[in-house]
Amino acid sequence: MRLYPPLLVQRVWTRRIDPGFRRAVVRVHRSILSRNLQGSTFGGTIYSAVDPFHALLLWQICAHEGLRVEAWMKQAVITFLRPAESHVTLEFKLDEETVAEVLRAVRDSGRSAREFEVHAVDERGQVCATVRTDIRILCPVRRNRVS
Repeated sequence: MRLYPPLLVQRVWTRRIDPGFRRAVVRVHRSILSRNLQGSTFGGTIYSAVDPFHALLLWQICAHEGLRVEAWMKQAVITFLRPAESHVTLEFKLDEETVAEVLRAVRDSGRSAREFEVHAVDERGQVCATVRTDIRILCPVRRNRVS
């Protein structure tokens, strides 16, 4: 993921994706490429760091269960709480209950919709931004069969 151009240019680095895809840790490196006019991290960079990860984790979990799906972030709402004046870290977590509900929904109806929340935390441990996302999962094989 570090070499994925939209993230590479923004200096968004995947630090870790756990085996089993229940957790990912991402870091936004503060640099001349990711600073806004006030010198803090550009909000769009933080938003970019959030975009793919919950969908990616769920897509991989479904794939490992033999389910061919499409997963994407339908929408997100970001709330900026304070300027990000250092690198920020985001941790994406999926608990077993959520995973089970998503898998059950995809198997039963061919789709799932879930909301998640993630925090951008600076090096002092302060939350700089909170992002609520709406993730959609669709089994395209089932979609094509429905008339």
